Amino acid sequence: MENKPSEKGKSMSIDLDHRQQNAFKNIKQTNEGKKELLLDLLKTTHKEISWFPPLSRALDGLTAEQAKWCDHTNMNSIWQIVNHLVFWNTISLQRFKENSITDTGLKNEETFDIQDFSEKEWHETLIRLDDILNKWHSVLVDCSESRLHEHIQFFDKEIYWWKALFDVFTHNAYHTGQIVLIRKKQGSWVEIPW
Repeated sequence: MENKPSEKGKSMSIDLDHRQQNAFKNIKQTNEGKKELLLDLLKTTHKEISWFPPLSRALDGLTAEQAKWCDHTNMNSIWQIVNHLVFWNTISLQRFKENSITDTGLKNEETFDIQDFSEKEWHETLIRLDDILNKWHSVLVDCSESRLHEHIQFFDKEIYWWKALFDVFTHNAYHTGQIVLIRKKQGSWVEIPW
């Protein structure tokens, strides 16, 4: 039996979709508001609980042993994902500061590598992640709205900086979802009391 939304539910869904589309259309049409939107996205993907758990909550209380756990070989561990996020957030911040996007010389797979599996190294990795996301916040607070509307050559296309940063922070949210899923698989996830 097909599960169809009620007319009331359908109407509410259409109304919400319409409001979201109008909000994004207004953001696209103006050169204002991108900074505020990016700061909000950074907050909700870093420390502030919103519709989904932030990275800080997804990583809270994990031991090095839990962080390196992997249920099969073609899946990354939480630790590998965190290394990947540290790498790309650091590179992206450097690119933003230098106003230049250059090739890192690394294959994406190499950004997941772990050298030392100690509890001390796991703790330092978490500090590096928190530190780079705090630096992002400071840089965004200090940057002008017009800076976000500058174009940057992104390999074969030209984009606005605000779009590049939106993708960086959305990338963080994507991997946070993976971390939560891995924690649920290993039985270490504690539900958020909404």
